[in-house]
Amino acid sequence: MPPLEPPVAGSEPLRQPGGPGGPPETTSLLQGILRLLEEIADNTPSLFRFGDNENIEQVVIRRVTVTTSGEPVQGPDIPVPKGYPIIVRQRHHAATNPVGRVAFSRNAIQDAATRSHLADGESAEIRVSNTKFIWFDSDTADTEFEVWVELIPRTPPPRRLR
Repeated sequence: MPPLEPPVAGSEPLRQPGGPGGPPETTSLLQGILRLLEEIADNTPSLFRFGDNENIEQVVIRRVTVTTSGEPVQGPDIPVPKGYPIIVRQRHHAATNPVGRVAFSRNAIQDAATRSHLADGESAEIRVSNTKFIWFDSDTADTEFEVWVELIPRTPPPRRLR
């Protein structure tokens, strides 16, 4: 391949990395960077823009009710694409102020070390591939939770390069 044009008049022509005049380490390094960039591009969800009327279909909301304390309830079966957040919110209960529990298995919800607690009106963002992997329980009967699946992806945090 012929040398590339010099960027500044009078400077040396640029050589193809790893080719004549370029060390093989440069080619290897650039190929590694290219692989990382392709991996990032593959894992970055597309961003959508919608008008106000179109946003209605972009959020799925389901209610989960724990009818009996100590009897865990599995979340609804809603597949969630990679990169899309799920919001779990304990609905407000004016009279009872229950403490809700959220975990990722029937056994985990019954163990204080492997579950999370939500008070009235609190919410948490969770990322799982299906809402059926979320389990709910509460210290009082008839505690309600909402599961929001936002179909407008958020940009994932950047990965650290090694």
